[in-house]
Amino acid sequence: MMKTQKDMQQMIQNRIKKIQDIRHSAEVRKRNTEKEKAACVELFTDLIRSIERHQTELLETMEEQQKAAEKQEEELIEDLKQEITELKMRNTELEQLSHTEDHLHLLQVYSSLCSPTNTRNCPEISMKTDESLETLRRALSQLKDTIDEKLTQTVSTEMKGMQQYAVDVTLDPDTVHPKLILSDDGKQPSGLSGPHHSGQGQRGKEPQKIANVSLTEDVQLNKAEKVWCSGRADKTEFLKTQELFKCMQSILNKLTPQMFQPLMKQVTKLTIDTEERLKGVIDLIFEKAISEPNFSVAYANMCRCLIGLKVPTSDNPGMTVNFRKLLLNRCQKEYEKDEDDDKTFEKMQKELDAATGV
Repeated sequence: MMKTQKDMQQMIQNRIKKIQDIRHSAEVRKRNTEKEKAACVELFTDLIRSIERHQTELLETMEEQQKAAEKQEEELIEDLKQEITELKMRNTELEQLSHTEDHLHLLQVYSSLCSPTNTRNCPEISMKTDESLETLRRALSQLKDTIDEKLTQTVSTEMKGMQQYAVDVTLDPDTVHPKLILSDDGKQPSGLSGPHHSGQGQRGKEPQKIANVSLTEDVQLNKAEKVWCSGRADKTEFLKTQELFKCMQSILNKLTPQMFQPLMKQVTKLTIDTEERLKGVIDLIFEKAISEPNFSVAYANMCRCLIGLKVPTSDNPGMTVNFRKLLLNRCQKEYEKDEDDDKTFEKMQKELDAATGV
């Protein structure tokens, strides 16, 4: 009886503790929600201000362009009016001389009247309807850069929040692959080339298999799709690469035939010194050329300017690979993708025909 009563009291205490935990969790969640709401309001307020600022700058730029064009046109009209007045005066004098009997005076005055006037060639009058669109495109590109920057900041904040769940992992030297060696603290593996290392981790066991992958097969660390960054130096290089891609994307967003030369100078100043970075730049140009065929000539000229760029290969730093080869590989990859899509479509069409009895 006493035991049952004690158990029930313990159950009551457990439930009271559970209620307290739930209430505490609700309070924490409420505080976090308020913080996130405030951050969202601040973020979108900044974006709205940025949009309004870009709108104001765009309208001011368009107004300045309009005023400059009007001023140039007024100056041209005034010059033309003055030339017309001078030409009319000369024409009147010539008309009067045609009726004079004083031939000596005619010869003296005629040479001055026939001398070239200070007229200038009239420029071609063209209606540039694309200037406003180009200005709008630049403004939208700048706005996109602002949004990308805010997105990067948001991702950075999210990553910092995820770091609180990081765990300290120590690898077991007894089960390490024969072609891998561990650091002294057992936290960082590194690869070895050549025959199997005869030191740590090699015990002459039969090949072990986990998920159908042999632990004694060669490990191609340098061919991974996603580069694993270990250590502060690798993280710095990764951030530099991401910053390079961001700068290149910003340049491509502003690219027009008129802006090609200054933007190309910016491209030549970028540090494109690894195969990964060069591949990333090619991917950005390739995707832009596909999505914006109207500017394909500008993107083609950019490729032509970069055609001789060479960087060390990832597999063998002593060898180099050039822009042209990587661009051809990218084109081949896109071609094979389209070919696979066509085959998939044909297969689905046949299955559909078979199912419908066509």
